[in-house]
Amino acid sequence: MWACFLTLVWLDSTSDQALQSALAKEQAGDDAGAVASLTTLSRANPIWDLPHLELARLALKEGGNMDAALLHLEVAESVAPENPRGQYLFGLWYEERGKTLKARAAFERAVLFRPNYPEARFRLGGLYLAADEPDSAVAQFSAIKRLDPTATQARLQLAQAEEKQGNPSAAESELKSLHAEQPESKAVTRRLAELYERTLRPKLAQRLRAELAPASPRHLRALPRSRR
Repeated sequence: MWACFLTLVWLDSTSDQALQSALAKEQAGDDAGAVASLTTLSRANPIWDLPHLELARLALKEGGNMDAALLHLEVAESVAPENPRGQYLFGLWYEERGKTLKARAAFERAVLFRPNYPEARFRLGGLYLAADEPDSAVAQFSAIKRLDPTATQARLQLAQAEEKQGNPSAAESELKSLHAEQPESKAVTRRLAELYERTLRPKLAQRLRAELAPASPRHLRALPRSRR
């Protein structure tokens, strides 16, 4: 019995090392090598979902073989139907195919299975915004902010959703906080200036626009010629 258990542990360790080795090839810029290694690994471990998920991700990354990506996602889902990462990748696949409602449903499942999944929440919030459902978008971006207060893009989207919600004061508060934290961020400064313009406060907007203007080059006074 112990020999069987130790064999399973060794196989799991070996497979995990092989997976990490394949991903290291991708990090080194060898996507083709990563795909080859993951394909070998998936054939050797047909009921392991992770190699299939990585193969699907790489296919989506390349943007070419969408049919192969779908096949790997379906295999992974048959093994682990409640894997949140699998649902997230399904959402990306549906988005790539322009199937917005199915993408949204997939991201919703990903968040259901893993509430602290900021990437899925960000995509879901964007789809809610695009569908003119600002209340749902605010919920997603607020959740991301709670998970990571430094998530600038999510907080910018939160401000946009709050404004669409009919709450410009909340949007202003969010953008002012971001601007105080990141005064050098042109994206944040621009978004706050635009909000002031939309709320008819041109002087405040003008001050922020001045921060975006390039600094004037310094003109040095010409030095007198040396008498030597």
